[in-house]
Amino acid sequence: MIDITKVSLKPATSTDMEKLYEWFSEDDRFLWTNDRSHYSFSEFCEVFRDRQREYYYNFMIIRRSTSSNPIGFIYAYNYQHINGFVYTTCYIEKSKRNCGIGALAAISYYDMWFRENPITKICNEVFEYNRSSYSCLNRMFHLDGILRCHKYYNGKYYDVYSFSILREEFYNWFGKHVRIL
Repeated sequence: MIDITKVSLKPATSTDMEKLYEWFSEDDRFLWTNDRSHYSFSEFCEVFRDRQREYYYNFMIIRRSTSSNPIGFIYAYNYQHINGFVYTTCYIEKSKRNCGIGALAAISYYDMWFRENPITKICNEVFEYNRSSYSCLNRMFHLDGILRCHKYYNGKYYDVYSFSILREEFYNWFGKHVRIL
C-alpha cells in the first residue's frame, strides 16, 4: 500500500532559502539541472526569486509528515496550457534517497497538477547518467524518446530520456491512493 500521507508539500518560503541554497550548490546538482552557476547566498536568493516569477510553477518543499525538516523539493516548469502538458523536477537530499520519498511526493504533486490544471500529461527528462531516476520513471512512465548526445557532462556527451505519464495512466496506477486527500 502506498501511503502518500507520509510526505507533505508546502510552498517554499524565505525560511527555506538556506536549505535550498545548500541543495542548489551541491556537487551532484548535475543529476537534475543544467545550471552550473556558482552563486553567493544573496545572488542565489535573487536568482531563485526571479525563477519563481518566470520559470518555476508551484515550487514545493518536501517534508516527511512527522518532521518539519525539509528533505527535498519538487517543481513544474515549461507549462504548456494550450498543449496540455508540464515538465517536473524532483530533488531529494542524498541521505533520504532510494526509500520512496521522492515517488510519494511526486504522486501527491502530480495529483495536484491534474486536479487543478487542464493538462493531459506530465513530462520528465532524465539525464543518462542519472540511473536511479531513470529506473524509477521507466517503471511507470512512457518513454517518449531519446535525445541522443544531448547533455555534455564531465568530458562526455550523454543522452537525455524524455518520459511522460498521461492523466488516465496516472489515475489507473495511483487513483486509489490519491483520492484519500
